[in-house]
Amino acid sequence: MPGAPPQRAKRTYQRAAARKGHILEAALAVFAERGYHAASVADICERAAIGRATLYQYFSDKHDVLLALVEQIYERITERFAARTPVRFPADSSAPRPTREASVAFMQHRLLGVLQAVFDDAETTRLILRAARGVGGVVEGALQRLDAVILDAIAGELRGAIAASIVRPLDVELTARFMVGGLEKVVLSHLDEDRPLELEHLAREVTLLEAIGILTEPPSSPPSSGVDRNATPPSAASAADD
Repeated sequence: MPGAPPQRAKRTYQRAAARKGHILEAALAVFAERGYHAASVADICERAAIGRATLYQYFSDKHDVLLALVEQIYERITERFAARTPVRFPADSSAPRPTREASVAFMQHRLLGVLQAVFDDAETTRLILRAARGVGGVVEGALQRLDAVILDAIAGELRGAIAASIVRPLDVELTARFMVGGLEKVVLSHLDEDRPLELEHLAREVTLLEAIGILTEPPSSPPSSGVDRNATPPSAASAADD
């Protein structure tokens, strides 16, 4: 039958892709649980309920499994960032500046989107922040590309906020690295202590903390009625009279 061989090839490809995905899913669980160096090919095969020969049909060794896993995570996170709705700010620079409360809410919402794109589950987070670190070689290169994508996402949010007068002019790259480094430490502490990672709470607290230093200062409030801000406090005036 014409067309049968292509259909058969398609089904074969789909089965192979599904089997490879199943192996990577098992490897993610094993690496996150035991760490890369302590885990073995046998551990992965046991978790995936397959024989060694099956694993070696798709991967040359444990290192190859880890590289494929990191590349898969990189592609998934990159796709999530690409799918995010871009922020469009008014072109009119004379438009009223947002209130401090609105600025905090905006930054919190955008930061939460970044956190959800990266730290979507504990196993993936353990792998990219700890289990795969220090392996070296091409795996380290893939992790560096992943780090760069996350930094670019944070930097992009900061640039947009600066353009909207939500954030003061600052060193975007330095601030992005500061934020990402702090976030990674907080996330790791939650994982190491088996505490649930509440991303909404984390986004809110980090935004409020960063807002102290990066949000634009609100306009000076006018003096309260009948109060001279330069007047000497009564206690000081009394002391001077003495």
